[in-house]
Amino acid sequence: SPVLAGIFGNGTLLLRAYPPEDTTGTALVRSHVRLLTYSPDGESLGSLGEFDNLTVLQGPGVYVFGAEGLEAAGDSTLWYGPGDRYELREVALDGSTRRIVRLNRQPGAVMSVDTAAYRHSAVGELSRTMEESAAQAVVAEYRYAERFPSYAEIVVDDAGNLWVRAYQWFGLGQPQRWTVFDREGRFLGDLTMHALMEVQHIGEDFVLGRMANERGVEAVYLYRLLKPSAPTGGA
Repeated sequence: SPVLAGIFGNGTLLLRAYPPEDTTGTALVRSHVRLLTYSPDGESLGSLGEFDNLTVLQGPGVYVFGAEGLEAAGDSTLWYGPGDRYELREVALDGSTRRIVRLNRQPGAVMSVDTAAYRHSAVGELSRTMEESAAQAVVAEYRYAERFPSYAEIVVDDAGNLWVRAYQWFGLGQPQRWTVFDREGRFLGDLTMHALMEVQHIGEDFVLGRMANERGVEAVYLYRLLKPSAPTGGA
């Protein structure tokens, strides 16, 4: 059951499909996603290949804070990141790799305070549908990654720049942190956005998104994007 994942600049559709996975083992593995392209009228154009998707336990069990593969459709190429390291790959529509971008930025370590907070939250959520003792028994079997994913979201803006949102699972209102690369993969810098901002679109000079206030009422917000001026004096 393919799922729409994006639209390229020429109207080509990007879809996610999920090949069958082995569920008989007990190992920690990466599931896979197959990225497909279709014309706007629904004609299959081919496959870009299979990519790492979720980090999962085969069979029963839950693996928490595991890396997840992410993709974003640009004008005429795909950006993909495996999530377990700060690496992003630009893929042409014929499936070939055009460039790989890496940043020497290690993902944060998962600490005991993180696992304790997650267990508390998970028990509270499960206790809505089962006895608390049963919920505690279920959560006690959870396994946790040693490190958080390297990032949580990737977006390609109208100019072809790549935006990468840092992973923050328990931000407590802290601003989102984004890192931006130009269309050639060069590092441009870091910036922050409102903690609750759900980015919908990034243009040449604006960021469009939505947020909910303290009463849960959603609204659309438009922010002007002010880019630093080019250096002068030959610097």
